[in-house]
Amino acid sequence: MHKAIDTYLAELIPLVHTRGLHLLASQELPYGIQLTLGRDSKQLKLNIYYSDKRGLSTVINPSKEKALVELMQHILNLAPKDQTTPERLHHWNAWIGSDECGKGDYFGALVVTAFYADKTSEVELRRLGVCDSKKLTDSQIEKIAKTIYSQFKGCFETILLKPEAYNKLYGDMSRQGKNLNDLLAWLHSKAIEAVNARQSVVDGALIDQFSKSRKVELSLKGKLPLLNVIERTGAEQDIAVATASILSRYQFLQHHKEMSEHYDIAFPKGATSVIKTGREFIKTYSYKRLYEVAKLHFKTTAQLTQQDLLVDL
Repeated sequence: MHKAIDTYLAELIPLVHTRGLHLLASQELPYGIQLTLGRDSKQLKLNIYYSDKRGLSTVINPSKEKALVELMQHILNLAPKDQTTPERLHHWNAWIGSDECGKGDYFGALVVTAFYADKTSEVELRRLGVCDSKKLTDSQIEKIAKTIYSQFKGCFETILLKPEAYNKLYGDMSRQGKNLNDLLAWLHSKAIEAVNARQSVVDGALIDQFSKSRKVELSLKGKLPLLNVIERTGAEQDIAVATASILSRYQFLQHHKEMSEHYDIAFPKGATSVIKTGREFIKTYSYKRLYEVAKLHFKTTAQLTQQDLLVDL
């Protein structure tokens, strides 16, 4: 068995035990090992592989025990597969991370969250399972977010723009010759300013980059000229940015659920399979009310206008 698997198991097994699972059996596989893990009378199998080309990978075998599978996925998120030292994005002791959700979704809100972290809270956040929200299921996000809200009051600021407010602000900025990145920069800046005002020491702010123009840094210069600001891609590996991404995603999902219940329509996420739902909304509520649920500047709106406006007349 490859040394990388041994190193990974040394981190994984203690996490398994602390989460109430037991290692029942292990069996070597070609290029890896299979673990049988269980709790009470329920079991699942986890395969761990290593190859020079792909590195370390894990596969949870198909199982009817949904709760157990979800718990195992949560544990796997806590045990980093990459045993190399992660890239240091900064050397701050206390900082703010900011991230958004909903930018690419036709239906629903745009949400931006800024979160304050320090070296002490970083340990607890990692214990809770905080990582890039894209690696978590919706139920995991809900559970972690609720714990964060309970344990880290005053450490975050979330701005949620419902579609109606989003469309108004986007329209105002468009008339000024600005675009979505300018709107995002303004929202990130407002959230960071709010969190910064509540903390006595903030060494810097890290933002998951969405524009090469460093628009957040420029936006913050007026009110926080001494604040160190870093905008870069891959910032979700930072614990403060990852926490912000979880809170933004949670609020996006909550609003999406409320919107679907209010209009009695199952609004899809993303922007690729939305035409059918757009037609359903227009048929039920009229094209003129589309601004209540959708981001109108998306190309989808033009497609719905061409195909469905006559239905509304």
